[in-house]
Amino acid sequence: MSVMEQNLELDNNDTVPGSDSHGQTPTEQFQTQFKHAAAFDLWFNLIFRVMHNVVFACFVPRHRVYISLGCMASSMLLIGGGIHMYGGTSIAWVYVAYTLGGVAMGMFETNLLNSTLDLGHGTKTWSILGMPGEPARLPRCARTGPP
Repeated sequence: MSVMEQNLELDNNDTVPGSDSHGQTPTEQFQTQFKHAAAFDLWFNLIFRVMHNVVFACFVPRHRVYISLGCMASSMLLIGGGIHMYGGTSIAWVYVAYTLGGVAMGMFETNLLNSTLDLGHGTKTWSILGMPGEPARLPRCARTGPP
């Protein structure tokens, strides 16, 4: 996130002249906007953790997991493609990407557990045990590569 913030900040410093009405420099103004955009991740995570049954009521839990994975893939493609590869300098990219990421995280866990109910108690047990284990492996994989 810090690399993305720095790239956008460098591009936006050239386009925003002077200071805004609150007396902030362009860098401070951009940092405030970026923090606000990054908070969308947490807000939409909270909203969709509670409202996924209302918003996506016409889909079964397994299809909600697919929608969640699609939202996360779209979020990562917006960050990787729209900002890094194509040099997008608008803060709107960050708002959309973090919104999609929050939607994905809010829907994924509960719907994944619900979709494994038909597969038996053992499957549900291993899926619950595996969820916190995977993020714990990521730092090791980053240093040594995948197993």
